Amino acid sequence: MTTETYPLTAQLQKTGQDWYSVHGFEKFDAARDFIVKELREDKADKGIMLATSPDGTQIELHYRAFTDKMRGRTVLGGVCTADDADKYVAEVQESYARKVFTPRELFELKGIDKYPAGSLFGLEKYLREDGIDLNYQTWEKIEAEGRIDMRFLVSEDMGSDETLEIATVRFIPETIARIPVLICTHAGEDEAMRYIVNADAFARMISYLRSFAEREEDQKPYVTDMDTPLPALTEFCGYTIHDYYDVDNQVGKERVRR
Repeated sequence: MTTETYPLTAQLQKTGQDWYSVHGFEKFDAARDFIVKELREDKADKGIMLATSPDGTQIELHYRAFTDKMRGRTVLGGVCTADDADKYVAEVQESYARKVFTPRELFELKGIDKYPAGSLFGLEKYLREDGIDLNYQTWEKIEAEGRIDMRFLVSEDMGSDETLEIATVRFIPETIARIPVLICTHAGEDEAMRYIVNADAFARMISYLRSFAEREEDQKPYVTDMDTPLPALTEFCGYTIHDYYDVDNQVGKERVRR
């Protein structure tokens, strides 16, 4: 429903309580934003946007919300029937019931065997705020030295310039064994996120990279706890690691289309 030509009504209900209505919204965005706000603030668990078109057709969109212990308040909706909204909630809750990983658990997983030599160049987009801006040939030299180990758990081309990535990064300072440094995730075109798990090793890795191009030191980064399950590590834009990675066998897999 995209009409902005006739009044819309918002109806909401908190479980166990009566429905309440707010009338007179003249624009779709205003009605939708009000419903979402009520749901997000836990004032209601169900919402309906209603309108009657000039030809008498009843138009409605259904919204739902629930609270997940790890993800907080989740608002879903914009579907045409109550059954569709309930089905949507069931699907999302089923997805939420799947394993959520700690950084340590992700570092224990084997990487998929699909990334060619030269792929370390992809690490740069996660380090731009640290002033890392190297050319492709320099990254090839860094990769040849073998002191940075980037292992992809998910790497999918989603079409156009969009990709979906989950990767772990380890650093080898001098002769010390590989140290977990950060987890990288990427969804869409520009949604590059990083989760630093060892500030000292990260600083040493940045210093190592800066030895290839002089840069100023930056502030100490926020550090992600290695043993706290974090949905954001493996869930974004409606996708999850479980769609592309067989955790039990630690291998990549073809996503089952729904």
